[in-house]
Amino acid sequence: MTITPAPSVIDLADGNTAQLWPGTDAPTAKIISVNSVQAPADPKASFGSFTPDVALPLVSQVEVIVETENVENASQVFVRITPRNGMTVDGTAKNDATEVAAVVDDQIGTNPLKLRWKATLPSLMGHSAIQARIIRP
Repeated sequence: MTITPAPSVIDLADGNTAQLWPGTDAPTAKIISVNSVQAPADPKASFGSFTPDVALPLVSQVEVIVETENVENASQVFVRITPRNGMTVDGTAKNDATEVAAVVDDQIGTNPLKLRWKATLPSLMGHSAIQARIIRP
């Protein structure tokens, strides 16, 4: 049997344990709120019609607050909104995602460094997924 790509192997000294999860000092990002509606700590909504994580009235844009930990001010945070399917804006079909850069809005703590970032994105009728990502210097 051939495995592609070849697996990487890291030898551990006897008695050492492999690290499966990132350490507490790893950079993290989580969405705190969408239009001032608090997002759940562990989002689990599906794209079905039941149990959205955040339900909003029909608006043309949403303000998303992202909280990062162990992420420098010089980093870039991007927020992406992706409609479930074929939503329309003024009669124009929109199946693609929109991604915008967030700006630092507030510093929550210094040890570890916690920052809140703000991004304003277009909102479409129906279900959408919102994600945040970080690019560190």
